[in-house]
Amino acid sequence: MATEVELKLAFPGNALAAVEAHPLIAGSPREGNDETLENTYFDTPTLELFAEKIAVRTRKAGKRWLQTVKCAATSVGGLSSRPEWEQPYKDQFDFAAVDAEKVRKFLESRQPRLLPLFSTVFHRQTRRVEPRPGVVILLMLDVGKVVSAQGEAPISELELELVSGAPADLQDFALSLAADLPLIPFDRSKAERGYRLFRKTPEKPVKAGKTPAQPEMTPREAFRAIALQGQLIWQANLFGALNSDDPEYIHQFRVSLRKLNTLVRVFEPVIGDSFYGTWADQLKSLAATSGEARDLDVMRDEILQPLLCSEGDASHHQHVNHALAAVAAARSRAGEHFDRQRHGPPLLSFVRDLEHLPNPPTAPRIGDFAEARLARLHRKAAKRLATTVRKPTPENAHRFRISLKHLRYTCEFFAPLFDEVPMTAFAREVASLQDEFGFINDLYVALQRLDSWSADDPALKDARDHIARWYGGRLDQSLASGLDAASTVLSQCLPWCGECDRRQIEGIRKRIKQGITVRID
Repeated sequence: MATEVELKLAFPGNALAAVEAHPLIAGSPREGNDETLENTYFDTPTLELFAEKIAVRTRKAGKRWLQTVKCAATSVGGLSSRPEWEQPYKDQFDFAAVDAEKVRKFLESRQPRLLPLFSTVFHRQTRRVEPRPGVVILLMLDVGKVVSAQGEAPISELELELVSGAPADLQDFALSLAADLPLIPFDRSKAERGYRLFRKTPEKPVKAGKTPAQPEMTPREAFRAIALQGQLIWQANLFGALNSDDPEYIHQFRVSLRKLNTLVRVFEPVIGDSFYGTWADQLKSLAATSGEARDLDVMRDEILQPLLCSEGDASHHQHVNHALAAVAAARSRAGEHFDRQRHGPPLLSFVRDLEHLPNPPTAPRIGDFAEARLARLHRKAAKRLATTVRKPTPENAHRFRISLKHLRYTCEFFAPLFDEVPMTAFAREVASLQDEFGFINDLYVALQRLDSWSADDPALKDARDHIARWYGGRLDQSLASGLDAASTVLSQCLPWCGECDRRQIEGIRKRIKQGITVRID
């Protein structure tokens, strides 16, 4: 058995010439001849191999035939490590060389039912790279397609396979390439893409699942686990935003970066000055690269388009349509700006930096740490609420909403450390407050944009004033109801508070659910 350590980088098909011409690639010696590889992937009719995350394929390279078995990989930031068995293929499968007994028996018992499902066909050139003494990397440039009866998908990627050295050497070399090329780390294997085609799995934006933080972790361990989960979501939605017109990808891309930014700020006391100093600002800046596009999508979908469904005279619809045309023009420009950004280096650097987090000499218990950080964010939100009540401006309402966002995300990060039912319920209540105050900010930003555009198009000033009058009553109502709801939510018994009677009762309730046995001494 060989353990393959590789890092995969995707690039747009129109960047092939630039990739091939890069000095670090063109200046490295070729390893063998270029070749066209034809691969066929097999599984049972009920996809039993897929369920166990095992891939079996045959490969035709020139006149040679190979059989390959791969098992599930751990993959982060494009860097993966997986067990692999490869041998010559002679008309039928032979799994005797698979030295993992469970895998071998599993495959042998299903061998009679293996059928071809999909194929990949791509041109590969391989180069041998030696970035420094002792480090050898095979660089494979693959261009082709994944093909199944249900359709096909393009392949344009670099695979960096570690021959000698450390995984960090792959990351460093990838960073050198990504500094000049539109490369982003890509964790999805060719087999995974083939199965998605075969099963007709639709592509969709990725949202965060349950947080991986656990009570037995140190704060640093919890931070790293949550950050790696967030990095995968960031990476997946970036890829979708660059390859799809679905605006939800941009939204989830932005959310993933904002959540990571909150995470870094919450864990500031335990992650070291270097990591915090690098990423607190950089994550915020990266989120801003999609801010223009996302704000325009919201302006169109949430502020302007609903007005077309409302009753109004001809001038009403004229104002709204004029504003929508201005948004469409600005959105086209914003999309081009986002498309040109280079996001690969930050993704690669973030994972590399996570691997080198310092170990603090002393660290609090994760539960105590979480409780203290949540209490701090709650106090900040309460202060922002008081300020907004005293001076109810859109700016103050927006600052209050940001404080709610940080509190909500942190509740989600730490939910498994407390009683998850009340923690999740509280986070949902805070999220509903965010939505209430979100409308206020969305309208305010939309009116500001129309104001700025009216310098070049005076008719937009009339449209802006018309829209402001139309929404004026709802704006006041949203602010009043939002402040009232916020005062209720923030004054309730808090589910993380160690001194709270409710927390004690919730702990008792959780223990009862685990089962109680009468003890007689």
